Amino acid sequence: MIFTRRDIQKCLNDLVGVLNGGQLEKLVRKLNRVGGHRIASIWETTILSSIQKSGNLSHEIPLPSGRCPDIHLTLPSGLKIVADITSVSDEGLHENNPIEDLCKEIERVKSRLGLPVGGVSMRVEAVTEQFKDGERTALHLPHRKKIADFVRTKIEPEIRRQISEGQQKISLLIADDEATVALTIEGQRYSNASYPSYNSTTIKQRNPLYSALKSKKGQLKGAEGLVGIIVCDGGSSSVNATGSSWNEYSARSIIEDFLRQNSSIKFVLTIRVSEANSFVLGHPSVRRLQLDLVCQKELPEEDALRSLFENMARQMPVPRMSVVNARYRVIETGYGLGKHGAYEMNGKRIKISARMILEVLSGQRDVSSMNSMQKWRLATDAPRNRPGGPLALNPFERNLSEGRLPVAVSVEHDDNDDDDWIIFEFGDIDTAVANFYVPKK
Repeated sequence: MIFTRRDIQKCLNDLVGVLNGGQLEKLVRKLNRVGGHRIASIWETTILSSIQKSGNLSHEIPLPSGRCPDIHLTLPSGLKIVADITSVSDEGLHENNPIEDLCKEIERVKSRLGLPVGGVSMRVEAVTEQFKDGERTALHLPHRKKIADFVRTKIEPEIRRQISEGQQKISLLIADDEATVALTIEGQRYSNASYPSYNSTTIKQRNPLYSALKSKKGQLKGAEGLVGIIVCDGGSSSVNATGSSWNEYSARSIIEDFLRQNSSIKFVLTIRVSEANSFVLGHPSVRRLQLDLVCQKELPEEDALRSLFENMARQMPVPRMSVVNARYRVIETGYGLGKHGAYEMNGKRIKISARMILEVLSGQRDVSSMNSMQKWRLATDAPRNRPGGPLALNPFERNLSEGRLPVAVSVEHDDNDDDDWIIFEFGDIDTAVANFYVPKK
């Protein structure tokens, strides 16, 4: 979800009295409805909550055109800003280059045919599309809507044939007007798919970022004041493009080109999540919001805008997930995982996910499922190794078998996660659940 659910709710709380009841209800409905659109709603909620702390914010005030921009902000200095928020994704490119759908469909076929998970090695070739302003790479695959039929008619029959012939390694090559795919299936190794990049920004005015800016420019027509666009990363390489490759334009150069051609738009702000991997064992990656402001040349209000957005960034919650991962989480039902799988043990003290324990107590999860997630085993299970060492004995079972009962249970609230810790402290041997013993003098 990019930010924790708790942080998103705090932002909604901050918007009470700023947005009217109907506007808040519409925002909440979008946040609760499963689908990729939720990323845009998350950005909108957190930005509105943070920017309203710098001035007087009005939301969705109609323009003469009937359009309703997200932001009408008046700063204490009297500066009036009108801006729209947009979230840019590569969904359109994924539609036309459905490599993920192809992998999933092949795995479904393997499952139906009784083949084990994994073991797929696939190479998809590409074609070059020529335009008057450059060229673009596209995978040589059918459109997403045709992938299931493509696998059913061209891939599945060949897999069936080779299985019936007793082939241990299944190999096939499709090279026709519809697709170019080389595929092997062998054993239970990890699967992999290789293919040329199809979402590089090789043409300045043919990419998701430029298209989003052009669309928003039309929606802001007739707006008065300092008019701009806030672009959020919804999972698009164009927003994150650095121009490091010889044939790739950076996001900044795309925006500068757009501003040169559209003087009515005074600024464009991009917001994305940067991620720095931690090389310290047990320490998670560090994620931060990265903002880049691009203004019309010699814009007198540039310093005021920069100060405004720097303050807005300080007010926004800390990202807890990359946009790439959030793209998959927002299409799932439920509330995601909290601290599931994590725990700490110190002597007679066990620290574990509060949500995990509540799920077991409520019957939503059984002990076997908990043991699997926590990498634990029961005493009756045969010891077995796993990457990193053998499975540990379930500590609750171990304490009970030793005749120890909890003497204290407490909750440690974690404001930076969508879960809390519940801490069990076990006492000395208690004959309520153990054999009598000879007391010590």
